[in-house]
Amino acid sequence: YVGTANKDYDISGFIKALLKLKALEISFKWNIVGEFSDEIKKQIKESGLNPFVQFHGYLPHNEAIKHTIAADLLLLIIPNVKNNKLIYSGKLFEYIATTNPILCIGPHDGDAAELIKKNELGQNFFYNEEDKIHRYLINFLNKFKNNDLAIRGFNPNRFSRETLTGKLSKLLKVNI
Repeated sequence: YVGTANKDYDISGFIKALLKLKALEISFKWNIVGEFSDEIKKQIKESGLNPFVQFHGYLPHNEAIKHTIAADLLLLIIPNVKNNKLIYSGKLFEYIATTNPILCIGPHDGDAAELIKKNELGQNFFYNEEDKIHRYLINFLNKFKNNDLAIRGFNPNRFSRETLTGKLSKLLKVNI
C-alpha cells in the first residue's frame, strides 16, 4: 500500500483475510508506504499482524514509486464515505502504470472498481468480504508461485497523463 489512510479507510475485511493466511502459516509481508492513522495502526497491532507488516512512513514520491513498482500485489482502498463510488485516486493510475495486480477494497459499483474490472487489472471487494479477499489472496499466491502474475494484453500508457491530457485537449478543441 502506498498513500495515506485515515479512519474512513475500512480495512477490517482485509485484516481478517490476512489473519486467515496467518492461521494457515502462509508467509507474506505487507509493506505500507505513507501514513496510516493511529486508529488503523492500533487495529493492525491488536490483530497480531505486526510481524507481517512493515511501516515505511512517508517517503519522497520517487521512493514511494519504487516501492509501488517492486510490489507483487497493490492494495487500493477507497474511503468508506458518502459518494465514494465516484472516487478515482491518482494512486490508481500510478498503480496501473506498474502493471502489477490490484486488490481494491471499496464499493462494487464504483468508478475505480469498474476500471479495474473492465481492464482485468485485479479484483474489487467490499470492505467486509474477508472470505472473498482470502480466496483471492490464496489464488494470487498460487499464481505467484507459478510466476503467472502479469496482466496480459493491457497497455498502461492509455492512462498516462500525456495520453489523457491529449484526449482532453481534443475534446476541448471540438467543443470550442
